[in-house]
Amino acid sequence: MPQPCPFALALQSAVGPPERPRSCVQFGQASVNAGSATGVAREPQFLWAVAGGVIMLIAHAERYLALRQALGFKLREVSINLRAFAKFATARGDIHVRVSTAVDWATEGSSPNVRHIRLRDVAQFGRFLHAENPTHEVPANLFHFTKRRRLPYIYAPEELAQLVVAANRLRLTYLLRREVYATMFGLIAATGLRVSEALNLRLGDVMPDGILRIRRAKFGKSRLVPLHPTAANARSDEVSSAMEPRRAPADQS
Repeated sequence: MPQPCPFALALQSAVGPPERPRSCVQFGQASVNAGSATGVAREPQFLWAVAGGVIMLIAHAERYLALRQALGFKLREVSINLRAFAKFATARGDIHVRVSTAVDWATEGSSPNVRHIRLRDVAQFGRFLHAENPTHEVPANLFHFTKRRRLPYIYAPEELAQLVVAANRLRLTYLLRREVYATMFGLIAATGLRVSEALNLRLGDVMPDGILRIRRAKFGKSRLVPLHPTAANARSDEVSSAMEPRRAPADQS
């Protein structure tokens, strides 16, 4: 009887167990059958590419991404990089992560920063696989890139007040434009919300007692943010103002 596939078991721990453990070949065949049963000619997300009974790098990459995404990481850019690397290595006939292949693939990057990120992603992938099979190599990052970040600018209270006043003088290209920007600037300054979090707020996220519900924040989590009484009062005034009937603005040149 074939032994359960360790890679399948690792994936099952993240996405849930099947009816019974499967071997590597059975796991791969089940994925192929699942894709063909739908009548759609496409590669299933968890297609275990099997060549001579050996799990190929494309399947390793999908397993690695599935496990990390199950932990809450989005990995948008990482998934693009690792799938491209796995296809590049597979085209060379590699079934393990090789330093020479990783460096050659990373070298094709368009800039020092891109080459650094490419090799960094492969190194993390290789470290994950090396823990299971020492045949996989972990490349050192040969492409050193120092990203220079500008120092954050801290607005003084007077400057924040000037921003809010300026927002109230914006051209009325749509109703409530001035109120939206003034409230947005004040809310971010009072709570420290990320811009994306503030833009994602809805009226239903304003809870009683001056509490904001922040949905789908970092790592897809939600949290509650209490408002200072002054910010809560300002928010109530803006909401009341927004509910008042208004006339559409005349065309402004």
